[in-house]
Amino acid sequence: MDKTRFNTISEALYTYGASDFNTAILTSISIDELIFISTSTEVPRAAFRAAWALEHLLLHSPPLLHQYQGQIIDLYTSSNNWSVLRSITKLTIALTKANSKDTTLLSDEQEEGLLEKTFQVLAAVDCPIAVRCNAYDILFTLTIKHEWLAQELRTQILFDLEKNKTPALSSRGQKILKKIR
Repeated sequence: MDKTRFNTISEALYTYGASDFNTAILTSISIDELIFISTSTEVPRAAFRAAWALEHLLLHSPPLLHQYQGQIIDLYTSSNNWSVLRSITKLTIALTKANSKDTTLLSDEQEEGLLEKTFQVLAAVDCPIAVRCNAYDILFTLTIKHEWLAQELRTQILFDLEKNKTPALSSRGQKILKKIR
């Protein structure tokens, strides 16, 4: 994408609100362009806004989410921008939930990448609470296929709650711990 197009889309994203993100916007900005901007390390604010747009667009359009599943997983596994990851983890939760109903949706390589990245996220001391909570959900949905994850997730949640018991972490952690039992 050329710099002019990147800047034009970025400026538009700064002015849009959540209600503006519907499939009509795709006549002027493509999903591929939003994914590309979400990978930007030079303009973190634009990357966040593009990921936020993706979250709103794709969560409301499961067929589009599944169409771009590979790119969303690649974005999740490659991003180090916490703001981007906050939105992309929500899309990843939706993909792993769909996979728990149809275990053929994600390849073994995609699942392996998700597991590796999610454990990296949870190991990061500077990981924001929202991203950490979403990582719990990602792992929980994968416990259906990988039973060993339940004990790992339980241990991680208990460790996190002992270390940093915020209301959001406590609420989500306790909810998942109940489901694991």
